[in-house]
Amino acid sequence: MNDLIKVNYDKADRPTVMGRELHKALEIKTPYKKWFDRMCEYGFTENSDFVTMDKNVRRADGTEMPQKQYDHQLTIDMAKEICMIQRSDVGRKYRQYFISVEKQWNSPEATMKRALRFADNTIKQLEQELADVLITVEQERTLRNEIEIKAIDLCGSGRVYSVLGTTLRILIIAKLCEAFGVAKTNLIKASQYNAAIEICRSFKPDKNTRNRINNERFLLKSARQ
Repeated sequence: MNDLIKVNYDKADRPTVMGRELHKALEIKTPYKKWFDRMCEYGFTENSDFVTMDKNVRRADGTEMPQKQYDHQLTIDMAKEICMIQRSDVGRKYRQYFISVEKQWNSPEATMKRALRFADNTIKQLEQELADVLITVEQERTLRNEIEIKAIDLCGSGRVYSVLGTTLRILIIAKLCEAFGVAKTNLIKASQYNAAIEICRSFKPDKNTRNRINNERFLLKSARQ
Protein backbone atom coordinates (compact mmCIF):
# COMPACT_ATOMS: atom_id res chain seq x y z
CA MET A 1 0.00 0.00 0.00
CA ASN A 2 1.51 3.32 -1.11
CA ASP A 3 1.55 5.96 1.65
CA LEU A 4 -0.43 9.04 0.57
CA ILE A 5 0.01 10.59 4.01
CA LYS A 6 1.92 9.62 7.13
CA VAL A 7 -0.10 7.39 9.46
CA ASN A 8 1.04 7.18 13.08
CA TYR A 9 1.01 3.80 14.79
CA ASP A 10 2.39 4.96 18.14
CA LYS A 11 -0.97 4.35 19.84
CA ALA A 12 -1.56 0.68 20.62
CA ASP A 13 -5.33 0.85 20.17
CA ARG A 14 -5.60 2.63 16.81
CA PRO A 15 -3.68 4.44 14.06
CA THR A 16 -3.89 8.22 13.74
CA VAL A 17 -3.06 11.03 11.31
CA MET A 18 -2.08 14.64 11.99
CA GLY A 19 -4.67 17.30 11.29
CA ARG A 20 -2.35 19.83 9.63
CA GLU A 21 -0.95 17.16 7.31
CA LEU A 22 -4.47 16.15 6.30
CA HIS A 23 -5.42 19.82 5.82
CA LYS A 24 -2.48 20.22 3.44
CA ALA A 25 -3.12 16.92 1.64
CA LEU A 26 -6.75 17.84 0.99
CA GLU A 27 -5.58 21.14 -0.54
CA ILE A 28 -7.77 23.21 1.79
CA LYS A 29 -7.44 26.96 1.21
CA THR A 30 -9.06 28.02 4.50
CA PRO A 31 -6.54 28.58 7.34
CA TYR A 32 -6.09 25.44 9.42
CA LYS A 33 -7.55 26.72 12.71
CA LYS A 34 -10.69 28.09 11.13
CA TRP A 35 -11.13 24.96 8.99
CA PHE A 36 -10.60 22.57 11.92
CA ASP A 37 -13.04 24.45 14.16
CA ARG A 38 -15.63 24.14 11.38
CA MET A 39 -14.94 20.40 11.03
CA CYS A 40 -15.52 19.96 14.78
CA GLU A 41 -19.03 21.34 14.33
CA TYR A 42 -19.91 17.99 12.71
CA GLY A 43 -19.82 16.41 16.17
CA PHE A 44 -16.24 15.27 16.69
CA THR A 45 -15.19 15.03 20.36
CA GLU A 46 -11.80 15.90 21.84
CA ASN A 47 -9.95 12.99 23.50
CA SER A 48 -12.22 10.58 21.68
CA ASP A 49 -11.96 11.48 17.99
CA PHE A 50 -8.88 13.69 18.28
CA VAL A 51 -6.20 14.90 20.69
CA THR A 52 -4.94 18.49 20.70
CA MET A 53 -1.17 18.93 20.48
CA ASP A 54 1.04 22.00 20.44
CA LYS A 55 4.61 22.93 19.62
CA ASN A 56 6.69 26.11 19.45
CA VAL A 57 6.77 27.89 16.13
CA ARG A 58 10.21 28.02 14.48
CA ARG A 59 11.63 30.57 12.05
CA ALA A 60 13.13 29.53 8.73
CA ASP A 61 16.59 29.51 10.38
CA GLY A 62 15.37 27.09 13.08
CA THR A 63 15.09 29.66 15.89
CA GLU A 64 12.33 28.72 18.31
CA MET A 65 9.65 31.37 18.85
CA PRO A 66 7.46 31.78 21.96
CA GLN A 67 4.25 31.31 19.95
CA LYS A 68 2.52 27.94 20.01
CA GLN A 69 1.21 26.19 16.92
CA TYR A 70 -1.68 23.82 17.56
CA ASP A 71 -2.18 20.56 15.74
CA HIS A 72 -4.47 17.60 16.26
CA GLN A 73 -3.95 13.85 16.19
CA LEU A 74 -7.02 12.42 14.46
CA THR A 75 -8.41 8.91 14.50
CA ILE A 76 -8.70 7.29 11.09
CA ASP A 77 -12.49 7.27 11.50
CA MET A 78 -12.48 11.04 11.93
CA ALA A 79 -10.08 11.48 9.02
CA LYS A 80 -12.39 9.40 6.77
CA GLU A 81 -15.42 11.50 7.69
CA ILE A 82 -13.53 14.74 7.12
CA CYS A 83 -12.49 13.50 3.67
CA MET A 84 -16.13 12.69 2.85
CA ILE A 85 -17.28 16.13 4.03
CA GLN A 86 -14.95 17.85 1.54
CA ARG A 87 -16.96 16.43 -1.42
CA SER A 88 -13.92 16.58 -3.70
CA ASP A 89 -11.93 14.14 -5.81
CA VAL A 90 -8.91 14.48 -3.53
CA GLY A 91 -11.19 13.91 -0.52
CA ARG A 92 -12.54 10.70 -2.05
CA LYS A 93 -9.00 9.54 -2.84
CA TYR A 94 -7.84 10.01 0.73
CA ARG A 95 -11.01 8.45 2.15
CA GLN A 96 -10.31 5.29 0.14
CA TYR A 97 -6.75 5.35 1.40
CA PHE A 98 -7.91 5.51 5.03
CA ILE A 99 -10.33 2.64 4.39
CA SER A 100 -7.40 0.53 3.21
CA VAL A 101 -5.38 1.57 6.28
CA GLU A 102 -8.23 0.39 8.52
CA LYS A 103 -8.59 -2.85 6.62
CA GLN A 104 -4.89 -3.61 7.04
CA TRP A 105 -4.97 -2.60 10.72
CA ASN A 106 -7.89 -4.94 11.42
CA SER A 107 -6.53 -7.90 9.46
CA PRO A 108 -6.01 -11.13 11.49
CA GLU A 109 -2.26 -10.96 10.93
CA ALA A 110 -1.96 -7.37 12.19
CA THR A 111 -4.27 -8.06 15.13
CA MET A 112 -2.20 -11.09 16.17
CA LYS A 113 1.02 -9.12 15.80
CA ARG A 114 -0.30 -6.40 18.12
CA ALA A 115 -1.49 -8.99 20.62
CA LEU A 116 1.96 -10.62 20.70
CA ARG A 117 3.64 -7.25 21.07
CA PHE A 118 1.29 -6.37 23.93
CA ALA A 119 2.03 -9.68 25.66
CA ASP A 120 5.77 -9.16 25.21
CA ASN A 121 5.57 -5.63 26.66
CA THR A 122 3.53 -6.92 29.60
CA ILE A 123 6.15 -9.58 30.35
CA LYS A 124 8.94 -7.00 30.17
CA GLN A 125 7.02 -4.68 32.49
CA LEU A 126 6.49 -7.49 35.02
CA GLU A 127 10.17 -8.41 34.81
CA GLN A 128 11.12 -4.79 35.45
CA GLU A 129 8.74 -4.58 38.41
CA LEU A 130 10.23 -7.77 39.82
CA ALA A 131 13.73 -6.41 39.33
CA ASP A 132 12.82 -3.37 41.44
CA VAL A 133 11.31 -5.35 44.36
CA LEU A 134 13.51 -5.81 47.43
CA ILE A 135 14.06 -9.18 49.10
CA THR A 136 11.45 -10.19 51.65
CA VAL A 137 12.03 -10.36 55.39
CA GLU A 138 12.10 -14.17 55.09
CA GLN A 139 14.66 -14.04 52.28
CA GLU A 140 16.88 -11.70 54.30
CA ARG A 141 16.59 -14.06 57.27
CA THR A 142 17.68 -16.95 55.04
CA LEU A 143 20.55 -14.84 53.69
CA ARG A 144 21.71 -14.03 57.21
CA ASN A 145 21.55 -17.72 58.04
CA GLU A 146 23.74 -18.51 55.02
CA ILE A 147 26.25 -15.92 56.26
CA GLU A 148 26.29 -17.59 59.67
CA ILE A 149 26.72 -21.05 58.17
CA LYS A 150 29.64 -19.87 56.03
CA ALA A 151 31.35 -18.23 59.01
CA ILE A 152 31.01 -21.44 61.05
CA ASP A 153 32.24 -23.48 58.09
CA LEU A 154 35.39 -21.36 57.86
CA CYS A 155 36.10 -21.23 61.60
CA GLY A 156 34.52 -24.32 63.00
CA SER A 157 32.40 -23.98 66.11
CA GLY A 158 33.81 -23.09 69.47
CA ARG A 159 36.70 -20.82 70.38
CA VAL A 160 37.85 -19.88 66.86
CA TYR A 161 34.32 -18.87 65.90
CA SER A 162 33.85 -16.87 69.09
CA VAL A 163 37.00 -14.89 68.24
CA LEU A 164 36.61 -14.45 64.47
CA GLY A 165 32.95 -15.21 63.72
CA THR A 166 31.85 -11.57 63.89
CA THR A 167 34.76 -10.49 61.66
CA LEU A 168 33.83 -13.08 59.03
CA ARG A 169 30.16 -12.14 59.07
CA ILE A 170 31.09 -8.49 58.56
CA LEU A 171 33.40 -9.40 55.66
CA ILE A 172 30.70 -11.48 53.93
CA ILE A 173 28.11 -8.71 54.38
CA ALA A 174 30.60 -6.17 52.96
CA LYS A 175 31.13 -8.46 49.97
CA LEU A 176 27.38 -8.63 49.35
CA CYS A 177 26.92 -4.87 49.67
CA GLU A 178 29.83 -4.22 47.28
CA ALA A 179 28.52 -6.76 44.75
CA PHE A 180 25.06 -5.19 44.58
CA GLY A 181 25.91 -1.55 45.32
CA VAL A 182 23.80 -1.30 48.49
CA ALA A 183 24.41 -0.09 52.03
CA LYS A 184 22.54 -2.93 53.76
CA THR A 185 21.61 -6.49 52.85
CA ASN A 186 17.89 -5.74 53.15
CA LEU A 187 18.27 -3.40 50.13
CA ILE A 188 19.28 -6.27 47.85
CA LYS A 189 16.74 -6.80 45.01
CA ALA A 190 14.60 -9.92 44.88
CA SER A 191 16.00 -10.63 41.42
CA GLN A 192 19.51 -10.71 42.98
CA TYR A 193 18.59 -13.07 45.82
CA ASN A 194 19.93 -16.30 44.29
CA ALA A 195 23.18 -14.57 43.33
CA ALA A 196 23.50 -13.28 46.91
CA ILE A 197 23.10 -16.80 48.30
CA GLU A 198 25.80 -18.03 45.92
CA ILE A 199 28.19 -15.25 47.02
CA CYS A 200 27.72 -16.34 50.64
CA ARG A 201 28.36 -20.00 49.86
CA SER A 202 31.44 -19.36 47.70
CA PHE A 203 32.96 -16.66 49.93
CA LYS A 204 36.71 -16.96 50.54
CA PRO A 205 38.43 -14.76 53.14
CA ASP A 206 41.52 -12.73 52.28
CA LYS A 207 45.02 -13.96 53.15
CA ASN A 208 45.25 -11.96 56.38
CA THR A 209 41.95 -13.37 57.67
CA ARG A 210 42.96 -16.91 56.69
CA ASN A 211 46.20 -16.49 58.66
CA ARG A 212 44.24 -15.30 61.71
CA ILE A 213 41.97 -18.34 61.47
CA ASN A 214 44.95 -20.68 61.21
CA ASN A 215 46.67 -18.98 64.15
CA GLU A 216 43.56 -19.34 66.33
CA ARG A 217 43.27 -23.00 65.39
CA PHE A 218 46.94 -23.51 66.24
CA LEU A 219 46.50 -21.87 69.63
CA LEU A 220 43.41 -23.97 70.29
CA LYS A 221 45.24 -27.14 69.35
CA SER A 222 48.22 -26.20 71.51
CA ALA A 223 45.96 -25.51 74.51
CA ARG A 224 44.46 -28.98 74.24
CA GLN A 225 47.86 -30.75 74.25
